[in-house]
Amino acid sequence: MNAAVQRLQTKYPWLPKSYHSFLSKSNGAEGDLGIEPGWVVVWSAEDALISSDEYQLSEYLPGYFAFGGNGGGELFVFPIGETSGECPVFMVPAVGMAIKELQQIAQSFFAFESQIGVELD
Repeated sequence: MNAAVQRLQTKYPWLPKSYHSFLSKSNGAEGDLGIEPGWVVVWSAEDALISSDEYQLSEYLPGYFAFGGNGGGELFVFPIGETSGECPVFMVPAVGMAIKELQQIAQSFFAFESQIGVELD
């Protein structure tokens, strides 16, 4: 496991185990996504460590952690939880982000991950 993945896991132990596992294997991804919005960029652990701060999630979307986007202005986020169990994946616009703009796109990161590399019908 690379050092950035370990730092992310230490700083955010409540993130889904499937997300930590995914980063341990691939440390990010980009490509087709078999669910809307049809394209995914999962940030590397290095980028994930700084991006929630850069996007000012604590101010505009408190209680959420950004882990990637669709390359077209939307972010993928998890709700911040108390455990490392599975939680839903949401999409939210990077500009104008707000709780009311959250759109659930997967029941879990595991379900989300299963759609990476699959073309949208």
